[in-house]
Amino acid sequence: MGPSARERRQERRLRRDPTERRIRVFEQRYGRMATNLAAHAAFPLTLTTDVIYCLRESFLPDCPWYAAADVLLSGLCTPVGYDLYEMEAATRRYLLRYLRDQFGDGQVEAVADFMAAYLRHRVLGLKDNRALMLGEKPQWTALACLQPGKARDEIYQALQHLARQQTLDQQDRFRLASLVESYGDFLADQGYQHFMVEWADKFAEEEPIDAQAEMVEQLQNAGFSVRWVEFEVATVAFGVEQAPMEESELYTVNIETVTVNEQGEEIAREPHTVSYFEELLGDPITPLRLVAIPSGEFMMGSGEEDSDKYGDETPQHLVKVKPFFISQYPVTQAQWKAVAAMPTPTEDLEEDLKPEPSRFSGDERPVEQVSWHEAVEFCARLSKHTGRIYRLPTEAEWEYACRADTTTPYYFGPKITEAWVNYNVGETTSVGKFPPNAFGLYDMHGNVCEWCADHWHGNYEEDGGPPTDGSAWLTEDSDARRVNRGGSWYPYPRLCRSACRDDDLPGDHYDDIGFRVVCEARGL
Repeated sequence: MGPSARERRQERRLRRDPTERRIRVFEQRYGRMATNLAAHAAFPLTLTTDVIYCLRESFLPDCPWYAAADVLLSGLCTPVGYDLYEMEAATRRYLLRYLRDQFGDGQVEAVADFMAAYLRHRVLGLKDNRALMLGEKPQWTALACLQPGKARDEIYQALQHLARQQTLDQQDRFRLASLVESYGDFLADQGYQHFMVEWADKFAEEEPIDAQAEMVEQLQNAGFSVRWVEFEVATVAFGVEQAPMEESELYTVNIETVTVNEQGEEIAREPHTVSYFEELLGDPITPLRLVAIPSGEFMMGSGEEDSDKYGDETPQHLVKVKPFFISQYPVTQAQWKAVAAMPTPTEDLEEDLKPEPSRFSGDERPVEQVSWHEAVEFCARLSKHTGRIYRLPTEAEWEYACRADTTTPYYFGPKITEAWVNYNVGETTSVGKFPPNAFGLYDMHGNVCEWCADHWHGNYEEDGGPPTDGSAWLTEDSDARRVNRGGSWYPYPRLCRSACRDDDLPGDHYDDIGFRVVCEARGL
């Protein structure tokens, strides 16, 4: 029996990220407990047997003792001396993200505090020089994982402080400069690597360090034009008189958005007013509600500051989007069943729409196990029934609608938990269970992935780059893979980010893919 559809999708994701593939193979071979231990051991720059056993005893006492050997002798680590092992920077970054996602930011900070205490004990208590090779500043690693900008600032301040010390000889300077370079490599994904290395070199040579001036000079030498400006951000309201229906058909509703901090804890709530209209699909089916999305522009994709990004989310680029309407929730199973019963305008349809295709049954749950072709057929039937133009959202429209004028990885903020998004629970939930974004859209993160109109491209540079007007990015191959967005109930918050992308064949059916629809605002 061949691999399941879910396994094939996982394999495609792993091929895009060799580090993730390496760690996934490790977990399959040694188990989740060993992976958890490896994540805790990702802090030291260099590992010893003593360190990993202490980490196990302090944080994972139920983990079998032999997992320590599994971590050190596996492909995750490289021997660099007698009882000394190192992880490459990409592996450390991935495992620290895993540690944060699985155990929370509090555990990351607890491990950092433990390592600082361990080093004080080893250096001050036993005078064992091997402990120095573990890195004198494990808290920098914690900051690099949680707040890379703060890590950069703290390293810079430390160098400034040490540069004023008259007692450091040249050997000490080179040793500390080498340590900083290691953290510069760790911060490479945030774009700080070159700055870290140059600051370290200047420190080793006793030269003064001016962070802001040097950053401007670096950018100018790279061909950027740098100037300081003050600006205001404006939100453009959607003109209801431009909608494809009479103004009397539009309604408003008050919603409340949630903002969270870097621990995923609620820190603010804010009221918003949303305009919408409804398509009636017959009693007792919940009407299909379409929310007005204003025109505007945004930076599509992930920037250097997003440590969780995949390569296919870059480079960031400016996109201007026209106003449109999009369904407030993913299409539900009751709505799907109603439209599936409508007559088809597609003469060459190979097979009719199944009225109940979903694995997780429930009228108000999102429909899933529908292919891209079937989602397009749903739009065609709805268009014929209503006289309006319905279609799948373009990838740019989807991300613009998801972000709702935010720039953080999630529209809630920098982190999500299971309190705000349906992921890591093993099945779908009814739509609208979790708080919306500022445009009034629900379930844009998690629950089900959502089909988009676009063909798949491996990044935003292929084939001359995507359109900048929000239209679909298509190729001549009608059977090419199609984009889906939003993440799902799978246990991977990283896949739920606003910028995260995935792809599948247009004929594929999966229990974590659904869709929502767009109604065009004509005459604009």
